[in-house]
Amino acid sequence: MFQDQCAFSIDAATKFHRNLYIYGWFHRPGAPLQAVRLRAKGVLHQFAQINVPHHAVEPALGPGKGFVIQALLAKPDYPEDALIEFQVRGEWVSAPLQELLREREESDPSGRMDKDFQETIRRMPGRPKLLDIGGRDRSAIDRSKQFPNADVTVLDILPGSNVDVVGDAHELSKLFEPETFDAVYSVSVFEHLLMPWKVAVEINKVLKTGGVGLVSTHQTLGMHDEPWDFYRFSAHAWDSLFNSETGFVIENRCQSMASFILPLIYRANKREAEQAAGFESSVVLFRKIGPTALDWNVPLNKVIATMYPSNAAA
Repeated sequence: MFQDQCAFSIDAATKFHRNLYIYGWFHRPGAPLQAVRLRAKGVLHQFAQINVPHHAVEPALGPGKGFVIQALLAKPDYPEDALIEFQVRGEWVSAPLQELLREREESDPSGRMDKDFQETIRRMPGRPKLLDIGGRDRSAIDRSKQFPNADVTVLDILPGSNVDVVGDAHELSKLFEPETFDAVYSVSVFEHLLMPWKVAVEINKVLKTGGVGLVSTHQTLGMHDEPWDFYRFSAHAWDSLFNSETGFVIENRCQSMASFILPLIYRANKREAEQAAGFESSVVLFRKIGPTALDWNVPLNKVIATMYPSNAAA
């Protein structure tokens, strides 16, 4: 954000019970930061540091541009009214924390990849056929509406108001004719697939050569919809599913939305666990380059006796 000749941003704004941790950077040419503080209702105590190392901006802006605010809140609620205030040359410059959060979210690479994929579909001639794997309108979210120029088929393991075909993603070729679709889309589903390598092969069968796909899932996230929560995928994991042997080439990938990973029970070997990060989002964009000779003829019911929970909301 730019304001009054100042540039500043946040990298973390994390609430943990009644504690709020904020980390970011501030720069104004020729005028060092003198102080920083959080102004919000319900702040019982706060501790702030300036001149903190910030390796991402130091090469361009110089050393000591980082700042940290740690605050103890009266209630375990996020302070929606919070302002971050910076003192420079004896005057205070302020910005709403929520605006800084929105600005940071808009720069998220996974969100940009999703929007770029939507634009790719919009540029396709005619009415492309798109398969949304697992696109049931869970939590009242119907992502098929993001593709108004496409004929979208929503497949899900469970029925729903926007579901066109109830079926198993592991058996796509039994549900659709070969090379039916111009594109494939799937959000927050691959972590729930017992055999994602089989689904990758099935996608190859129903996707046209030259067709594109975007899969978004998680690298770090709490367990959910158990017992059907099987995997987490780093950005490096996608090569195992979408490669020349399965008939694909990866065109882009990312992992974003960094998350702290902290043990519930402190252990000495985890004393600096907060220095590492996981990523809530892991996204891959791929294109089919040809058919695959691989197959995995293993029915789900031969491997697992349970079913995806019918009351799953996310």
